[in-house]
Amino acid sequence: MAYLFDGVVLLTTNLVQNTIGRHLVVILSSPDEHGLVKVASMSHQHPNNPPQKPTSIYNLPTQIHPAKGEGTINVGRPNLVHFWNLKETSATATSMSDSNLEALKKDIGES
Repeated sequence: MAYLFDGVVLLTTNLVQNTIGRHLVVILSSPDEHGLVKVASMSHQHPNNPPQKPTSIYNLPTQIHPAKGEGTINVGRPNLVHFWNLKETSATATSMSDSNLEALKKDIGES
């Protein structure tokens, strides 16, 4: 899993046990001893309405939806996801700059 490092944007698989669903996420940590990584999800409509900021603030890929506007990133409590539930796609082959990742982690309280 060479692509599992802080600041990489990946796609989650459909997660029944979590409330993320199938969304792009930013990895915030390395896998722990159980294979879990902390992630911040990106969406137009986050489950449970956590604190959010526009993705463009962190120079992340964003889509402007005609009815929903710009996508947002969850800056509340990070979700824990097993690395098996993450997959790389051509649309997600991106990494955040160190400064943008540090700003995101600071806003989440993970720095």
